[in-house]
Amino acid sequence: MFNPQNTFKILCLTGSNLGYKENDRICQNDSFALFEEALQIAEERKVDFILHCGNFFYSEPSKETQKKALQIIRKVCFGERKVGFSGFKMEKEGHDQNQSLNFHDPNFQIKIPIFVIHGNFEINESSPLDIFSEAKYINYFGQLSDLDSSIQPIKLLKGSTKLNLFGLGFHPILDQQSTNTSRNNSIFNISQGDSQAFNLFAIHSYSNFNQNILDPKSNFGSSQNLVLFGSESGFLNNNSNSGNLVTLKPSLPVELPDRGLSDWEENRCMILEISDNKFKIESIKFENFRKFFYNSIPSMEKNELYNLVKRECQYIKRHIPQKTRSFIFPPKFLELPLARIDITLKGNSGDLIRINENDSFFSELIANPDSAFNFIQHSFNFQDESSVQNREQNLEEIFQKEIRSFGNSTNMPSFFDQFFTMNLSQKKSKNSNSKKKRKSESKKKNPKLKKSKTKSSKKKKKDDF
Repeated sequence: MFNPQNTFKILCLTGSNLGYKENDRICQNDSFALFEEALQIAEERKVDFILHCGNFFYSEPSKETQKKALQIIRKVCFGERKVGFSGFKMEKEGHDQNQSLNFHDPNFQIKIPIFVIHGNFEINESSPLDIFSEAKYINYFGQLSDLDSSIQPIKLLKGSTKLNLFGLGFHPILDQQSTNTSRNNSIFNISQGDSQAFNLFAIHSYSNFNQNILDPKSNFGSSQNLVLFGSESGFLNNNSNSGNLVTLKPSLPVELPDRGLSDWEENRCMILEISDNKFKIESIKFENFRKFFYNSIPSMEKNELYNLVKRECQYIKRHIPQKTRSFIFPPKFLELPLARIDITLKGNSGDLIRINENDSFFSELIANPDSAFNFIQHSFNFQDESSVQNREQNLEEIFQKEIRSFGNSTNMPSFFDQFFTMNLSQKKSKNSNSKKKRKSESKKKNPKLKKSKTKSSKKKKKDDF
């Protein structure tokens, strides 16, 4: 059990992407809802500070986005509660600058400081992180001015626990695997930190992160080291432990379209507690996020696929929203889920189907009707026709499977299972009955048809002999 007087309690997250889809009618407030929830968790759990590991904003945030971010920070992180630790930022060797941390400024009442490094969306001049830091809303750190310089730590103290906080924001050169990282000195200036302190590193990368930066021999000292790795894609697959170096990754709260499917996971933030040279982690699931489901449809001709999708859209719109809209999501959940269905098209002629023509059928079912269907066109002809049999059943099974899993994760009643199973069986029964009906009608209209066929077949056999 950690002694609270000696324990840093830190909320860690990455990729808030404030302003993502800010012009979208449905998703314009998603990023702000998640960010505010993260800050509310920090307030409820009485954390000492928030550590944001990159992409605080989405690319080129508007003034309206910046305004909303300021309002949320001021609402949750400003107040009369005193910060329970001390600290200073090492700007230059042997020089401390207390006023560089916002909670030291007597003109501001900061109860939950936010420490932020920049991500790959925030390396251009349009990023407002500098302005937010100058205005004392955040503590912006982790900038590497050139490849020969070193990152200085922020030294924090709470009771007997000493913490060296290092940050390395996104750097386009260091981010590449092929980068030659042979240097005369470490990227992180460990010597400026206390040798008895716990070293905490916040690093942001986009994709091909240079693993040499995580080499304990070249860039880290002998103290206990913990690395928080923030990224939009190409995550470290698992938490790893190499000697005195432990790497962890917070998950993304906002679901971006270019994420790999393997990276889609439950949205969580992380509570990190550090006491002396020990730490423990608690994962907390977000509630204000959109559920995501994915599947793929086998290849088929474009015309029949278009008609099939259109028919299913009409069918779903006609039945589902009217009966389930009031109880699909618990009160804190965002109402509509995100969907992605990959569809492979045969042939190489003509343009891909424009699913936008069907947006109206999905607009009350999913949050991304304009991007739910991803069409993949191949320039060769498929030889295996077995994969395209029972096409109507394929699409219905996809919706049945995904809505079943979606329902399980949100305690949704079994209405969907019964509904789609009943619908599928009804269609099969209907098709079977219609065939029988057609046969019986043809027999009634032509009672001699069967006899004539029999005679003609016998005649053929005689002729053959």
